[in-house]
Amino acid sequence: MAEIKNTPTIQDEEVVALRNAFAHRARWLKLLLDEAKARGADWESIGRDAVRKCGRENGTRFKAEMKGPGLTDLPCFVGAKWARKVFEIEVLEENEDHYYMNFHHCPLVSGWQMEGVDGEELKCLCDIAMDGDRGVAEAIGADFVLGKTIADGDDVCELRFSRRKSEENN
Repeated sequence: MAEIKNTPTIQDEEVVALRNAFAHRARWLKLLLDEAKARGADWESIGRDAVRKCGRENGTRFKAEMKGPGLTDLPCFVGAKWARKVFEIEVLEENEDHYYMNFHHCPLVSGWQMEGVDGEELKCLCDIAMDGDRGVAEAIGADFVLGKTIADGDDVCELRFSRRKSEENN
């Protein structure tokens, strides 16, 4: 099992409060999925479908507010100013075609760790949470690639949104 590197460097009071809220949300997700599993339900499918649905709904709202066909406005919604501090986001590329960023901290991982989650379960919960970003990408006409993740023991989470060229005229 890889050692998780998830120590935040920004300790602003409001940022810490937001991180705690995200960690609490992560704990809710884990406990809900545990209950689904205990009742014999396909907990992973339930989690993925629900989180992706939320992402698509958010993405539909974002797309309606975005000014153009490209991804230029996406940072107003995904990785917004407050989120850049909470997740300690490093923006690598931000233009019409790409929105690439690395997260250096994940409060969701912290929340799952509070519940004693590690290993494959931690990776699975992380990937389920990323279904929200996959849903956003679907709704706005972008592709989403998740590279390295903190849940897998990497130093960062690599999130990459790329505009689909077929969406150029939509």
